[in-house]
Amino acid sequence: MTPSHGLPNLTALAALLETMADIIFTVDHHGVITYVNPSGAALVGLRTDEVIGRHLEHDFSHMSSAEWAAVTRRAVDTGGPMEYTAFNTHLGRWLRGQVLPVEGGLAVQLRDVTAPYRAEQLHRVTAALGTAQTEAEVVHVVLEQTVPAVGAYRAAVLTLSGDRQALELLSEVGYASKERERFQRLPLARDLPACRAAQDGTPVFASMPGVAREFRDWDEVRSAETQSIAALPLTFADEVQAVLVLSFDVLREFNEAERQFLITLTGVGTQALERARLYDTERRDRVRATMLAEAGTLLTTSLQVEATLEGLTQLALTHVADWAAVYLPNSEGVLTPVAVAHRDPTLVELLRTFVAQNPADPHAPGSTAWVMRTGESFLLPVVPPAVIDAIENLEQRTAIVRMGFHSLIHVPLTVGGRTVGVLGLASSSPEHTYGPEDLRLAEALAARAASALENATLYELSQRSEQRYRSLVDATRQTVWTNDPGGEMKGEQPGWAALTGQSEGEYGGYGWADALHPDDRAQSVGVWEEAVMRRAACAMQHRVRVADGTYRHFDVRAVPVLNADGTIREWVGVHTDITAQVQVEAELERRVEERTEALARSNAELERFAYVASHDLQEPLRTIASLTGLLERRYAELYDERGRTLLSQIIGGTIRMKTLLDDLLVYSRLGAERLTLEPVATTSAVEEALGRLGKSLAESGGEVDHAALPVVSGNAFQLTQLFQNLIGNALKFRRPGVVPQVRISAVREGAFWQFSVRDNGIGIEPQYLERIFVIFQRLHLREQYGGTGLGLAICQKIVQRHGGRMWVESTPGVGSTFSFTLKAL
Repeated sequence: MTPSHGLPNLTALAALLETMADIIFTVDHHGVITYVNPSGAALVGLRTDEVIGRHLEHDFSHMSSAEWAAVTRRAVDTGGPMEYTAFNTHLGRWLRGQVLPVEGGLAVQLRDVTAPYRAEQLHRVTAALGTAQTEAEVVHVVLEQTVPAVGAYRAAVLTLSGDRQALELLSEVGYASKERERFQRLPLARDLPACRAAQDGTPVFASMPGVAREFRDWDEVRSAETQSIAALPLTFADEVQAVLVLSFDVLREFNEAERQFLITLTGVGTQALERARLYDTERRDRVRATMLAEAGTLLTTSLQVEATLEGLTQLALTHVADWAAVYLPNSEGVLTPVAVAHRDPTLVELLRTFVAQNPADPHAPGSTAWVMRTGESFLLPVVPPAVIDAIENLEQRTAIVRMGFHSLIHVPLTVGGRTVGVLGLASSSPEHTYGPEDLRLAEALAARAASALENATLYELSQRSEQRYRSLVDATRQTVWTNDPGGEMKGEQPGWAALTGQSEGEYGGYGWADALHPDDRAQSVGVWEEAVMRRAACAMQHRVRVADGTYRHFDVRAVPVLNADGTIREWVGVHTDITAQVQVEAELERRVEERTEALARSNAELERFAYVASHDLQEPLRTIASLTGLLERRYAELYDERGRTLLSQIIGGTIRMKTLLDDLLVYSRLGAERLTLEPVATTSAVEEALGRLGKSLAESGGEVDHAALPVVSGNAFQLTQLFQNLIGNALKFRRPGVVPQVRISAVREGAFWQFSVRDNGIGIEPQYLERIFVIFQRLHLREQYGGTGLGLAICQKIVQRHGGRMWVESTPGVGSTFSFTLKAL
């Protein structure tokens, strides 16, 4: 008898299993090991016969990864194979597991994929960093990509302060707001892993409980979830510039291979960060040079002091600050903000009121009055939270917190050695912490502002301005040139000659125009002649044939430099190469056009879908509901118990289908309809939602508590829907025998309000926290908790349409907190 084709040779299969390097084992429904190959037995240091018969989770729980329980549960629930990749803390290796339900239990294969997994993650991080240009983009990629790549649960990048005496939080993922406050500034003198890595320039790897013994300040900053930590210095130019801190919620042994992988990842991030900082420096220098040129134009085109200073503060707001103010002494000698700029007008009035009610102390170092008295500049890289907390007056403390000062600069406005006012700049974000370069820029701005207050020093100030400007231009793609009072180019012009290759004889007079693109020449000459005639600043863009014969795009700015008697001494201009910008803008315009077309197609499809959902589908559904209702009323007695049950199921299914179509229509319209924003009182939105939920509140006995909530920029109907869905979920997913309690609150977070809807319900398992926002995803059977699986998807889409983000924190059996952000007014 010949063997059937396709049937396995069981003896060969058994031999293969016995010799495989992969770990193979089976367990019965009770978790008892029924088979293990030699590789699996060797893993625990036993023979196969010593392993078989023992309970997997009771006897070898230390060998399991955190994902094991969830994966096996899903395999049993679905009856299908499951695959996962997880870090095994006992082995210090990445394993890829396959779990297959078989008769009598589960069959499991575990394979060591550490090398390919790490290579894949390294490639992914490197590829992502290749598209990042700015420091902020690089740091974002490092954090977002490194956390999953190494199995961390949170990460942060801390940068060395300007005085190199502390670490300052640059960015993070996974940190709660209170933890972010603790890490805003860490003096290097503190005994912490990050500080030691910064001081020694070497990586620090530590795990509990040893880390608590080795670092005496550890308990002051550690999170309860953190079991292991890696602090890796980012070093370039032979100095530590920042530290990457990775936190793990499981114990890690950090074997040599893992350490080398983390160090390699850090090295890739370091190179990208160094490149990004060079890019940011070049861009910042270019922006600052442009800003100084614009400030010079502003000061020479207006003789109205207050209007000029208002323009100056707006200019600072655009380029270097979240706050900008110019303080001048009033008739009584008290400093008063005569020009204030901030994106929120209510905060502008708050600052004016605060200064009026709380005059600056001239003996308090760093205050505006102190700068006015001493004539010295003041830089505070980070406003210490402890200083604000120490303010006894609650009203003062609240006002300062609301104004959101993170970093502060005060510089004097000085003319002829005499201080006539103070320029104040402030940032509200840790991502923009002021340093010495910012102080120098502020001083340059102050010098120009002072020139508007005393025109007699204009010539001297313009000379210093030109010197500062040229020093910044040296490292940028800019060319400075001068023309005589009549607008003709004369004398040596090394910058223009180097740019165009023209000789003095070629560019003299209006010969410089020969280097312009023929299509731009006539218009550019016309603009220049009009500026000369009007004695006004000149601004234009055109193409210039550079020395290599190619044409490049340039932004042109020129201003007249005046003599003491008001006559024009000369014209000073600058050509800034914006070719890359023009190319990028052209590419962006092309992409925007493509995306607009795609969006139009998508909207059309959504509109067609909405029509089908609201008319073509609901109309026959209403017919079914009407007919089944008629059958139930007239002919119910003709059916037996089975027939009546089926009829009831049809009616119930019809109702659920209508609910699903209604929710689906709401979800589709969120993306199809144009969002109109207006001031919305969220307290009213919550009250409206509670009115809609009256029946659910009565049935559940639920209690909903909310403080006075803020006014935000949004759509009232959608925000009411948002609160209705979240409160309704809290009432629905309640614990048996426990009265539902819902607490709604909001706190200000920069330009946003962060809302929290906290309940005491059944909670959510950690592995499902992301899944709950996916459309049609349900965690429970419909018989347990009703619904369509669209409620939270609708919530997230509403928040995203409003420019915010949404997330959830939950503890099973305790409750959940849904948080989201909305733009503040």
